[in-house]
Amino acid sequence: MPFFSGVGKRQLGKVADLAQVVEFERGAVVTQYGETGDASTFAGRARVLGKRGAGRVFREGDFFGEMALLDGEPRSASVSAATELRAIEIPHRPFLKLLEQEPKIAVAMLRELAGRIRGLQRQTNV
Repeated sequence: MPFFSGVGKRQLGKVADLAQVVEFERGAVVTQYGETGDASTFAGRARVLGKRGAGRVFREGDFFGEMALLDGEPRSASVSAATELRAIEIPHRPFLKLLEQEPKIAVAMLRELAGRIRGLQRQTNV
């Protein structure tokens, strides 16, 4: 999972202890725009709905909902399962407590998020 690729095995085990596997049928809404974001979803195949990012497809290993994981704010997009989907959800508050105990997890996440931002900048500056 790229979002945690820089995290050591011990810290990754602690993240896994917080995670819950959730399954969705094809077409099911995984996240709804504007709903309270309490967990992040790390997904298989899913599709962004609506105006913001509409049509973008997440594939195995991609992730979405990371902003909700960090700030607990409402969802910025709706996402549906493009196929049967097995996702991992991590609750916001327990995860923040874990970051306080294991700051190396936060550093790895910041690197991944910075890489995403740089990629978006390259796309818009083409």
